[in-house]
Amino acid sequence: MATEDNEVEDHRPLVLIHHLPSFKLPLQDRLITHFRLFDSLASPEASSVRALICVGPTPVTADTLDHLPSLRLVVGSSAGLDHVDLAECRRRGIAVTNNEVEDHRPLVLIHHLPSFELPLQDRLITHFRLFDSLASPEASSVRALICVGPTPVTADTLDHLPSLRLVVGSSAGLDHVDLAECRRRGIAVTSAGDANSENVADYAVALLLDVLRRVSAADRFVRSGLWPQIGEYPLGCKLGGKRIGIVGLGSIGSEVAKRLVAFVCTVAYNSRNKKPSVLYPYYANVHDLAVNSDVLVVCCALTNETHHIINKDVLTALGREGFIINVGRGALVDEKELVQFLVQGEIGGAGLDVFENEPNVPKELFALDNVVLSPHLAISTPESFEALNEVIIANLKAFFSSKPLLSPFEQE
Repeated sequence: MATEDNEVEDHRPLVLIHHLPSFKLPLQDRLITHFRLFDSLASPEASSVRALICVGPTPVTADTLDHLPSLRLVVGSSAGLDHVDLAECRRRGIAVTNNEVEDHRPLVLIHHLPSFELPLQDRLITHFRLFDSLASPEASSVRALICVGPTPVTADTLDHLPSLRLVVGSSAGLDHVDLAECRRRGIAVTSAGDANSENVADYAVALLLDVLRRVSAADRFVRSGLWPQIGEYPLGCKLGGKRIGIVGLGSIGSEVAKRLVAFVCTVAYNSRNKKPSVLYPYYANVHDLAVNSDVLVVCCALTNETHHIINKDVLTALGREGFIINVGRGALVDEKELVQFLVQGEIGGAGLDVFENEPNVPKELFALDNVVLSPHLAISTPESFEALNEVIIANLKAFFSSKPLLSPFEQE
């Protein structure tokens, strides 16, 4: 037989949301599915409620408990419970919980200059506990460090980290890391591996095309209104058929070569050692490579041996029709000499993504239409950041699982 109304008995347990006016419990709709909620000590339900959720720092005092004679559980929403009278709860037989759960994620230091941040850190937080200060108490026990961009890792840095066993680099080059000191202390070092290689190679080719075809200069010519006044813009030159000398045939250099072969360029290279599996002609020194090249693409690691590897003699050998593309490190090129050669018209042009004293760029270059300047952006794409995070996470997981590292640093 039908009843006079459609009321259904609610079997959800009763729970008091205890909060200050300025504090609300987020996502209460999740709780409503399972519990009947109310939030006033003056409510009739207060005499029978058995569980209370304490929101934030809302005080739970003896007076609070006097309003709740049936209470048997206080659920805290914060790790600390200094706002709860724990002694009084204990005396009354009321259990108390908080949201503190033992965190088994490994500890990792994010080591960065103020102007550099690691993109997509939210991916790392899923797997690791992160902190970013050498002055933190965690510094003495942390075993892994992520070095963001060109942030220096010196002997002094390592002195603050006595338990450190891994430095995870976020770039291909690691000239900012004291590798000898890491080796002496038994600290493994990884690089970005291949994560940035394709992006840097794309950028190197883009700089080369821009310089040869005068794309940026022609853009300025049009925007300044000179086309109607002057007419035709000076011609650029073709990329196809150019002799390309690659300084450093590592991961990036190999990707550059692959792209330029598709433009029907001929490729030769210089590296520390000849690569048996590579068919491109090898030159044991950069001077001889320059003599036999129209373009030098510089993408080797910066070391004591490669500092100013592109010097006056190399620029002279490259000649008035030669071009320099640098996507490695600024100090691979003797910048003062390069500026003089460009200003005096002793080489054909340059595409530069890196400089010796970044972010300061020689002002003499600003007025030169045969020079393309870029603010160290060759690696910077969303795709490269995704790939970089995958490499960083893989190296850290391997380290904490005592497995082989994905991209241990190998000097080109």
